[in-house]
Amino acid sequence: MIEDENLHRLFTEEIYVLDEAEKAAPIAEKPAQEKVTAPVVEEPVNEAPEAPAPAKAEEPAPTMQKPAPVEIHDLIVLVLPMNAQDKELLHNLLKAIKKTEADIKLISSYSEFKDNCKKLLSFGYLNELKHQIDGSLETYKVMKLDDKEMLISAPLSALHNDKSAKGALWKCLQEMFLA
Repeated sequence: MIEDENLHRLFTEEIYVLDEAEKAAPIAEKPAQEKVTAPVVEEPVNEAPEAPAPAKAEEPAPTMQKPAPVEIHDLIVLVLPMNAQDKELLHNLLKAIKKTEADIKLISSYSEFKDNCKKLLSFGYLNELKHQIDGSLETYKVMKLDDKEMLISAPLSALHNDKSAKGALWKCLQEMFLA
């Protein structure tokens, strides 16, 4: 059984005492509750010599985590933002080279582009790619850089009414994908 002088160790919050009559009264008519606090008893302090602190265990050296493997895509198609007509043209071009949208990584913002592909088909972004590669790039020519193939075309929106650009693009697509 717990002795009264040790109750303050069990109950650290304030305790309210209710009369039996108050319990039966409706909630709206409750009078203010009386606040009772447990008496505080000071315990004598034993002045024993402190034990020496245990020696610190050596922390294990941090392990080097391998970086996540970079996913290499077979084909990245880099496009400017597209309207419905541009999307239809891209779908038809992919169908002509026996690819579907599931076969490619479609990127519509140059800031999202990472050089993690085997082949790059870019519709626009010629100047940005020139700046990244520090070399001379040409449109409508299959270029090989290291182990990558690259083809740069005019933006899809510029191809709709330009039959000569479409013809040049088709020749390069055949060389890059169907040869």
